[in-house]
Amino acid sequence: GKRPAQTPRWTITGGIVATPDPLVTLETNLRFESLRWSDDQNTLPVEEITLMDVRASFHVTPKIDLYAAIDNITDEEVGSARAADQVLTIDAPRLFRAGVTYRY
Repeated sequence: GKRPAQTPRWTITGGIVATPDPLVTLETNLRFESLRWSDDQNTLPVEEITLMDVRASFHVTPKIDLYAAIDNITDEEVGSARAADQVLTIDAPRLFRAGVTYRY
């Protein structure tokens, strides 16, 4: 009856993609993960999380996009593991990204 380590009982994801203009695409993604355990004996809990990511893409040419994105926009503290001494390892905080996408 124990849960495998690092396996939430529930993971729920959803997203919206909008193209308000032919040259722009806007995206948002939401992810919820329920409580999970850092160990296979289910004694080291890692709390549930809800994360939101956003991205805007600008279509420069039919093959080239420029994008800007923010992962974990609410800067939620995301625990990734808990040690036996109860020290919680924290995953990356809010992250800003930008780049170029090339399709060939």
